[in-house]
Amino acid sequence: MYLTEIHTKMHGALSIGPDLAKSNVRVLNVLARYLVPQETNLYALLREAYTIAMGEAFYGPDNPVPGLIDEIWDFEDDLGLMMIGFFQPIVARKACRGQKRVSKAFKAYYDAGLDKNANELIQGRARIARAYNLNNTALGIFEMAICFAPITNVVPTVFWMLTYIYADADLLRALRHELAFLSNPLETDKLRSCPLLISTFQEIQRLKQHGNAVRWVSADTRLDGYLLKKGAVMQIPSSVLNTASSIWGPDAGSFNARRFLDLDDKKTRQRGYIPFGGGRNLCPGRHLAFTEALGFVAAFVLGFDMQGAKIIGARTHKLGFGARKPERDLKVSIRRREGFEDAKWRFNVGGEMDAAPE
Repeated sequence: MYLTEIHTKMHGALSIGPDLAKSNVRVLNVLARYLVPQETNLYALLREAYTIAMGEAFYGPDNPVPGLIDEIWDFEDDLGLMMIGFFQPIVARKACRGQKRVSKAFKAYYDAGLDKNANELIQGRARIARAYNLNNTALGIFEMAICFAPITNVVPTVFWMLTYIYADADLLRALRHELAFLSNPLETDKLRSCPLLISTFQEIQRLKQHGNAVRWVSADTRLDGYLLKKGAVMQIPSSVLNTASSIWGPDAGSFNARRFLDLDDKKTRQRGYIPFGGGRNLCPGRHLAFTEALGFVAAFVLGFDMQGAKIIGARTHKLGFGARKPERDLKVSIRRREGFEDAKWRFNVGGEMDAAPE
């Protein structure tokens, strides 16, 4: 019952509605602090920005996340090895160390009653846990899953979007033309009217997502001559479907920002586009990811020029799943565009607006 209630709470808090809007606008208005001219390493910038934004949006201003950035990403990096369950402190040393530090910090957070400032997802999870007599030590242990899940896919996704966009002058020009009707504060609901931006996002997911949809076979089923026995477990690798030439054509392995412009969403999923899973069970955080990725990218594209973007390779994936990480970081120079010299970006999500960025 506990897991069922947690699952229900998570889906409710992350479904389109006022709770999600409040979380999204908090994330984006923290990200706005990073929309400034700078010389920086792009992936490192995005990693810090999204981690800090997640911490503040989910846990409130007095949260321990700013001191745990490396621990959260170390955990994500070694998660696949940790899941093997074999000599974890040796095989997945960084993940185990990160888990311990995060758990300790969040126990102190709950001991201090700071979750009163958290969003509905965190407060709801805490209420359910306490109803089942779970203490703050247990709550601290659980928190790593929430810390890394909302950011470790969106950060590389935004990195790939920005590098592919700024490495292609024609694509950058076309996106700026499409986004020109947006104003500041940027209303994220209007991004649904930006087909090229959405297609770029979907194409990055198609090429860079690496995951397995896991399904239990509920009855003996024949599929293309194979017998899937009742009780068996199936794994459906998204990267195979997402790059299959039989589905996407001879250029399946290449980036095409306009690929999804003529494809119906439902029909596309049926053909093999499953970055958020497939069937009845989809990632509950997909709406959060869509808004926090496209909102930031839209403001960046409108307001900034960037030198140093180039197409680079991705790291070889370890055991596990998620968006592919770049093989290295990129040193970039970010400068304001003419006409946006004094812009201080703010966001409006479904009518929700947060305090102006400092």
